[in-house]
Amino acid sequence: MNYTTIVDLDEHQLIPSLFAQQSSQGKNWERAAYDDNNSGFNPQTQINKENVRYLQVKWTYQVPQNPYTGSLSSAVGIKTRPLIIDGTVYIGTVYNRIIALDSENGKQVWSFQPNLTALVANPGAGGSSVDLQHISSYGGLIYTQAADCSIFGLDAKQGTVKFTIPSPCK
Repeated sequence: MNYTTIVDLDEHQLIPSLFAQQSSQGKNWERAAYDDNNSGFNPQTQINKENVRYLQVKWTYQVPQNPYTGSLSSAVGIKTRPLIIDGTVYIGTVYNRIIALDSENGKQVWSFQPNLTALVANPGAGGSSVDLQHISSYGGLIYTQAADCSIFGLDAKQGTVKFTIPSPCK
């Protein structure tokens, strides 16, 4: 089974949860590599070499079973780097499902699964791989390009589809 694990500092440490407070710089992770410069560096100072040994598992999340069968049935786990925005963790699975999780307790807030049935049914047309490369955010939306090349803009709070650009690669 595949799990996403979020850690929190030991409750005896007087340091608040890293993901519980999202209002100041360093609390949100809105880009795949943290910032527009792809630095991969988060300027937070809560976790450091003195207290890192006190990190403990706060919650785990079991990634849902892949909805596809056949050659894709073994595709499991998370493909994208997580985004963290205003207390919500966003992940993308290898079979293109976007999942929003509450960072405090790991409970699923919403999920979105694009319909890739036609792509999966025709392996000669690229259906042998449904890899999702990344997710991104801007202006209250989570953006993703599905394996069939469709682009979706999802409301970050509710997961509703705000727009779709069907198959722009054709």
